Amino acid sequence: MPAIIKDGEPVELFAGAPFTGPDGTSYPANWLDLSNDEDRAAHGVLDIVEPPPAPEGKVVRITGLAVLDDLPTRTFVLDDEPVTPLADLKAAKLAALANVRWQHEVGGTSLAGAPLASDEKTILYLTAAQASAKDDPGFSIRWKAGPGQFVTFDALAIDFAAMTARAHVQACFDREEALTTEILGAADRGALEAVDIAAGWPG
Repeated sequence: MPAIIKDGEPVELFAGAPFTGPDGTSYPANWLDLSNDEDRAAHGVLDIVEPPPAPEGKVVRITGLAVLDDLPTRTFVLDDEPVTPLADLKAAKLAALANVRWQHEVGGTSLAGAPLASDEKTILYLTAAQASAKDDPGFSIRWKAGPGQFVTFDALAIDFAAMTARAHVQACFDREEALTTEILGAADRGALEAVDIAAGWPG
């Protein structure tokens, strides 16, 4: 952000607002947007010296604006950063992981190159059809494979579809379990952040 030094005091400037320069010249609201660095320096407009990054465990709290070494400079103090317990961070990541697992769980899989839904209702329908097919080898159903797309599932196809959908769901829970082990085993924040809960899911 820019500022000017007027009567020995720093005055912060904001884009879109008119201002009066150190010599009393008035500038329109769009002057900062239209000017370049050379124009600004020639008219006493200086970049504010911002505080350095806070060291680990601290946060920068701005306390004001002052002139230091003839430059407008933010004044600040370092406060202790509130530290979220690692256990709480793990709990939050586990909750996020469960949501990611659910999205993949119900996101569907494929059967012989065709999409196959894997939501709870679809699996219930497939399981019921599978049970009927076991009692009647000649059993078949018309199955909605997608918008405007219906196919005939015979007993063998029904059995395979039901097993494929359930295997996909189980694979999603297996992946969640593996990631849960990594999360719970993380020794610090860095290790916890390194656990990528978006990777490695079954398609």
